[in-house]
Amino acid sequence: MIFPDKPDDPTRRVLKANGFRWSPWRGAWQRHLNESGRYPAQRVLKTISGANAA
Repeated sequence: MIFPDKPDDPTRRVLKANGFRWSPWRGAWQRHLNESGRYPAQRVLKTISGANAA
């Protein structure tokens, strides 16, 4: 996942809790995109979208 700026602390906690790690080389938060990674990716997007909408 790529953000325009550094994500805030709560967003980074959600990413880390769902297995995402910061890749300085790619400039993105990433994890393997397989069946085990699809659901956490959807969960992160839902969580941070809800947090940003408030």
